[in-house]
Amino acid sequence: MKKLFAIMLALIMVLAFIPAAATTAATSGTEITKVWDDEGHQSERPESVQVQLLEGANVVETIKLTEGGNWTGSFSYPQESGKTYTIREVDVPDNYTTTYTAPGEKIVTVGSWGEKIKSDDNLTKNVTGNIVVVNKGGNYYIWTRDELNEQQKNKLMAAINDADNLNGLGKDLEAENTEFKYGPSARFTNEFGYIEIISNENNNNVTINYEKKQVWSLLYAGTLSITPATGWIVKNTYTKTESDPDPETVTISIPIYKEVRQGGNTAPGKQTFTFVLSNFGADDAASQVTVANNTIETNGAGYYGTVMTVTIDKNNNNIGNLSEGFKVTERNDGAPYWAYDATEWYVVPKMNNDQSTYCTFYNLTAGDKPWETQTPYNGISFTNIYTYNYNGGYNPTPVRPVQPAPLPPQTGDMPLWYAVAQFLGLVK
Repeated sequence: MKKLFAIMLALIMVLAFIPAAATTAATSGTEITKVWDDEGHQSERPESVQVQLLEGANVVETIKLTEGGNWTGSFSYPQESGKTYTIREVDVPDNYTTTYTAPGEKIVTVGSWGEKIKSDDNLTKNVTGNIVVVNKGGNYYIWTRDELNEQQKNKLMAAINDADNLNGLGKDLEAENTEFKYGPSARFTNEFGYIEIISNENNNNVTINYEKKQVWSLLYAGTLSITPATGWIVKNTYTKTESDPDPETVTISIPIYKEVRQGGNTAPGKQTFTFVLSNFGADDAASQVTVANNTIETNGAGYYGTVMTVTIDKNNNNIGNLSEGFKVTERNDGAPYWAYDATEWYVVPKMNNDQSTYCTFYNLTAGDKPWETQTPYNGISFTNIYTYNYNGGYNPTPVRPVQPAPLPPQTGDMPLWYAVAQFLGLVK
């Protein structure tokens, strides 16, 4: 008896020192790809770049991407569902601007349903589809060719419950009464017998074998559309322009940041947004300026940007008029399912002592007062939400917007028109 007790005690002590398996929430968006848009300027790329993963304002991981690694990598930090993550490139190379595209989950939608599969003397059925739904005695059995995670299973059950053409199938699919299986073949069994589903991977044909006649009477086959998941994308676009040794014009650069959010269960497609100038502080300024790069084309949820330019002839009167400022807004083109951003920005061009130009930005919608409010913006930003729900759908938690970085140090704050006049020798 003592020997048995000693053995049990030793076993308990050994088990006590075996570490428990680490558990983390499901991860997503770990892959990251760097994309270069710089044809003819590849030699100006750096040997490597660093990209940070942020949870809120906290940097949780930094990785290095290189040409030798095909500018791809992955984050090892477990990204928990329900939390907001963003990425940021460290030290963006000179002459490049950066845009970020957030990862997209695998999207599951039911494209179509076939007719009800009726029972007869034939115990083998050939149908078309990559999903089969069976109802027997208040329990449901769902086969899909591809594996689905829990969130995707819930979306699929909701789509089946909302379908109008599945007569007799019921509207009460839940996780508790539904069994899922996936793969090239699957077998469901209950007390009455089994049903076997075999798919042809070369096409969309499915063979259904019954063990007994009329045991499984409510069957439907359908077509499930799956859009693969995507990782983070960091895009660097070459933006350097050739400088004029003796320019006849002055150009003001206005960075514009754009965030596109998905509000429904359907991802946004391509959309072009246009930004317009109005409410010039000086009446004559509107007819004196030339505006370029005032559109952003988006494709999906994520972050985008451009640098709008405002050019004016270099003379004292024109520059003085422009320094009175102007308003920039997003034009509402009325595209279906899009919510446009009505934020009004006021832009005041200025000039440093070295004759370089910069701008101060005021968010009028937030209550900023031009020339009075101290603002932290190094550009202007707009957010748009695309809300379209296919077959009922859901509304995910909105993504927290990213605020523009603080304005870089400046070497002076003299009026733009006075600085240029001094440079031209018109005043001392």
